[in-house]
Amino acid sequence: MKLTAKAAACAAACAAALIAVSPAMAQQKMDKELNQAIAAAASPSPQNAAKINSLGVWHERGLHGLKKDAQKAFEYYQLAAEYGNALAMHNLGDLYRQGKGVMHDGAQAFEWYQKAAQAGHAIGLEDMGDCYLDGIGVAQNRDEAVRLYRQAAKRGRKSAAQKLHRLGE
Repeated sequence: MKLTAKAAACAAACAAALIAVSPAMAQQKMDKELNQAIAAAASPSPQNAAKINSLGVWHERGLHGLKKDAQKAFEYYQLAAEYGNALAMHNLGDLYRQGKGVMHDGAQAFEWYQKAAQAGHAIGLEDMGDCYLDGIGVAQNRDEAVRLYRQAAKRGRKSAAQKLHRLGE
């Protein structure tokens, strides 16, 4: 899941407020979530894929007391993706696109965004559109980008609608 700067700031403020009110309660909640995610990774299944993906996010961003580690994030995203988690598929695409934890590879990024989109993830559609617009991992194709942005916008992606507007569509 991509967080906007505003959403990330809001989440950080909420977490800070919770910690300020009750640091022990906040730590207990974080520890419980972390332990659940670690247990999920130890018993991978489609039912545990979302928690495994969360563990990847926490490693990527250095949350829940974990050090930032893009390689570990990649491993957890890969495991969650194997069990059908569309968000993990998208997150793998982001890592390949940015070259975080893996070698930069536009074709792999596009492939993972495509898998996420096929699994029903609207952000995957939007990011496929970005790839077509910028020629990342595929031949540049504005018309295909517009088509994908329209699909993503129909699924509620406001940023895709904004991209359409900027393109004059």
